[in-house]
Amino acid sequence: MLDSHLVRDLSDVERAHQLILDSLESTNSESKRKRLDHQLELALIAERVMADFSGLRKKFLGQGFHQGMRSLAGRIDRNDEAGLLLWLDETAGAAQEVKRPPVFWIELLLQDLGPVPEEAPDERVLDVQGWLELLHDPAKHLVVCGMNEGYVPGRSSSDTWLPESAREALGLPREKSRAARDAYLLHALLEMRSENGRVDLIVGKTSQEGDVLNPSRLLLTAKGERLGRVVEQLFAEVEPSDSGVAWSLEPHWKWNPRKKSPKERMSVTAFSKYLACPFRYYLQRVLGMNEPEPERVEWNHRDFGNVIHEVLENWGRDEVLRDSADAAEISKWLEQSLDELGSRHFGGDLPLAVSLQVESMKLRLGWFAEEQAKIRAEGWRIVEVEKDFELEIAGVIVSGQIDRIEQHDDGRVRVLDYKSSKGAKDVVREHQRKYRLDPPAHLRAKEVMAPGGAIWTNLQVPFYADAFGKVDEIGYFAVGQDETNVKITPWDDFGEEEKDSARRCAEWIVGQVQREIFWPPAEKVAYDEFEDLGYGRELAEAFVEKGGLV
Repeated sequence: MLDSHLVRDLSDVERAHQLILDSLESTNSESKRKRLDHQLELALIAERVMADFSGLRKKFLGQGFHQGMRSLAGRIDRNDEAGLLLWLDETAGAAQEVKRPPVFWIELLLQDLGPVPEEAPDERVLDVQGWLELLHDPAKHLVVCGMNEGYVPGRSSSDTWLPESAREALGLPREKSRAARDAYLLHALLEMRSENGRVDLIVGKTSQEGDVLNPSRLLLTAKGERLGRVVEQLFAEVEPSDSGVAWSLEPHWKWNPRKKSPKERMSVTAFSKYLACPFRYYLQRVLGMNEPEPERVEWNHRDFGNVIHEVLENWGRDEVLRDSADAAEISKWLEQSLDELGSRHFGGDLPLAVSLQVESMKLRLGWFAEEQAKIRAEGWRIVEVEKDFELEIAGVIVSGQIDRIEQHDDGRVRVLDYKSSKGAKDVVREHQRKYRLDPPAHLRAKEVMAPGGAIWTNLQVPFYADAFGKVDEIGYFAVGQDETNVKITPWDDFGEEEKDSARRCAEWIVGQVQREIFWPPAEKVAYDEFEDLGYGRELAEAFVEKGGLV
């Protein structure tokens, strides 16, 4: 609920509950109804939990902070390891004299107590010795960290009054003697465990500040081929820090996704997911894996686009207003609709971050109103918005929704898709791509080849034309971040050849999905929601071979 509706308290949950009920009443989509039913169950659970929490909070505050904390102490710190009870005793008198809210006492409590030190588990205590003490450590297995120049041997003296020559004359330790001592210690540690023990030497590559560290000179005293092997090992390439501990993942550390057959339905937006990466398509569209954002306090890019779409949909359903050529009238209606939508989601008190986003949307919608007035004056009239459609492709139902259908006074028909990205995108480049070298392995089938030698990467807008029938023009209506990026970007020269090619590509994708061919993963995608699952590697290396799939 926090991720999908940004709820903060019980009143937000109740508003979200009502929004879900309203959406259930208005939707005709079976898949959307199932999703809303699930959200409704979550809303009911959230209402019960937050109502119970509200009752407990009221009871706690009714006792007073100190008495309330005493009643909880046995549950949150049974052995009073943090000294909570002592702190309550010491501050009880002050609490009687100084009337402060519970937040004040909580902050003071956290400041005074500090973190509770963790005790090491039994039989897992490791002794950490200094370099000079290691010679007397009887352990059979030593792990020596910091075998870098400047640490072993130690740095030479920088004392101006006691240079190396003066230290030698006075019989004081100097660089040569320290190097000899450390060479002896290292040799002794290794020899003592040469037959029945082990010594691991850890050589850092960089310091905490990012400075390059060199290996200790004591590690470079070998000669001939042995020195070559040591140098090769010391200066070998090291994997990035985010790639995990192991150089190559053992099988038991790899992900093994469950086997699940795809549904007999697909959305038109799913084609771009498969073309981007078959395996990521499987994770997201078949298994239903998505990355939640429970900590966010503002609309993300998906929410931002959905809100603009909803406002424009509501405006487009008003048959009188959508026919207006008055920019001021259109802008006023859109702003009011946006304010009402914000109130339904958040009540009268919008979070600051959302308030800023709303103001940004109002600017975009104002520019949209000016562009819409020009379009209407040119003779284009909206005839339908958010039109649902279904097509049968290779025995599978493909569904979609056309944002906007227009007809010109001369009879021409135009289909447009709203886009709320920052800049106005080229509709052809968003659907096709030319590769200088070979395309990814999953895009080498002839069916994905578009007219002109490009590769299909998206089939959304061509499918709108296919679903509607006779269409003269297709394209995007961009609602971008500035006035120059609020405009229509048409697909020039789109015709039957492109439409037929897109359908062949769709038939191929449907066949691949139904045969459950989801491997191999693409090496790179524009936005990778599953990057964390790769341990810093390519996704194919982090999953059991072929992911258990064909």
